[in-house]
Amino acid sequence: MRAIKRKRLEPRELKRLEATVARLPADVVSEAVMEAEEQRRDDQAESMDTGPKGVSAGGLNLKTMKKADGSYPVWLSQRKVRQAKSKRKMVVSAKKKKSKKKR
Repeated sequence: MRAIKRKRLEPRELKRLEATVARLPADVVSEAVMEAEEQRRDDQAESMDTGPKGVSAGGLNLKTMKKADGSYPVWLSQRKVRQAKSKRKMVVSAKKKKSKKKR
């Protein structure tokens, strides 16, 4: 629903942004473009860093969604924490059942 509305309002928003940029002095616009390009280059350089598999640059384990100290990040909602815990619990119990069947 939001995507449909965003698509419908996109032309108006584009006109509004173009008008705002047209009112700005030329040196401010060129300065902003240069800063954006520098930031893009920095982001590309940072993204090329290779770390351990499954661990993001912030020390967050992407599989368990936990930080290195074992706690969850502040921005992760409690609902997502519960979902991750229950999913991990199901996977562990399935592995245990499978190993018992092999015996």
